[in-house]
Amino acid sequence: MTVSRHFLGWDEPVVTKVRRFLVGDDTPAPDALAGLLLLVPTQQSGRRLRQSLALHAAGHGVQLGHLRPRLPIDLVRPLASDVHVASPMECLALWTRVLLDVDYSQLLSLFPTGDGDRGFSWALATARLLQNLRNQLAAGGLTIRKVATDFSEVLEEPQRWGELAWLEESYLRRVEQAGRIDPGESRIRQAAAPHVPEGTTRIVLACTPDPDSIALAALARLSSDYEVQVLIHAPDEMSHRFDEWGRPTIAEWRDAIVEIPDTRRNLRLSGVPSEQSKLAMSILAEDMFGPLDIGIGMPDSEVVPFMAAEMARVGVEPFSPEGKPLSAHPLFVLLERYGSLVDNRSYASVAAFLRHPDVLHHLYHDLGLSSRRLLTELDEFQNMHLPADLQDILGRL
Repeated sequence: MTVSRHFLGWDEPVVTKVRRFLVGDDTPAPDALAGLLLLVPTQQSGRRLRQSLALHAAGHGVQLGHLRPRLPIDLVRPLASDVHVASPMECLALWTRVLLDVDYSQLLSLFPTGDGDRGFSWALATARLLQNLRNQLAAGGLTIRKVATDFSEVLEEPQRWGELAWLEESYLRRVEQAGRIDPGESRIRQAAAPHVPEGTTRIVLACTPDPDSIALAALARLSSDYEVQVLIHAPDEMSHRFDEWGRPTIAEWRDAIVEIPDTRRNLRLSGVPSEQSKLAMSILAEDMFGPLDIGIGMPDSEVVPFMAAEMARVGVEPFSPEGKPLSAHPLFVLLERYGSLVDNRSYASVAAFLRHPDVLHHLYHDLGLSSRRLLTELDEFQNMHLPADLQDILGRL
């Protein structure tokens, strides 16, 4: 088998290009996607591509088989059935135990004497740093031990790396004693023997400009048994600027001059974020593409709120690939307040739960309780009786 590159051009949205490569523009065969393992850069791009495929097939009265796009890193992720791989929380706990028990007189290069308190909080924070380092190295198929031994001649502080390697070995012994497998070590082993879904006959790496090195190592091994097609969102004449996996070649792009047609129309200047946002939306309003075909790149995160506000003003719902923390989701807040109410039953937890917008909405629409009256009476009740917990509240009703 081989690895083949396919340059799709960049005159259309990438989703359209990939969809056309997979099923064409005519009526697709119902089994057009059979045996396909499709690797995409993000989960959102996978959802967009599935939607595009479904709409195209429906327009031709065809029902395509199920397709579940995956990320390249999924090739080396542990199987769901492998319960022995340690969870992130278990890794932190084991690292913390190592750091609380270690003899720091053996680690003077890494932790000089008199370096401050090394209690639980410090150990937990340091454990998180060390495991993050290991995760980053594992993405490249490396461990701290391998860096310390294979790159000792170029490391600026080889002694500190040597002590880090010793710590890593201590941590891995703890993992083994706990009957677990470290996830980083599991990924590295998995790269040597990657798994693919049953029935896979070909693999398509769809316009993924920067996959993890360990995922590419897995793909290289799979290419001996499966046809691997690499799709690149660029014209064929730029083939020399991309490597075999579709990654931009730095040397070729560093001094490259990209010809931008109609610079008067396609290069616009604007000085402040608010004006940049208005200009961007006015340009998008002139184009033929719909909102789902548009991507806005903002190298400065401080511009994002201005752009989001302008998009909201014109009625466009933005989507940020960075997403939002789970803790910011309304459902998380509701469950958190309900959990607090169940756990400690304090007056504060009762009040916080009753003040949640979804709870107030339910009480008003399903039970006819006025939100204003409920909150007013709740405050008056608190001022009059000073209840400490739910039991006090029930005892006064």
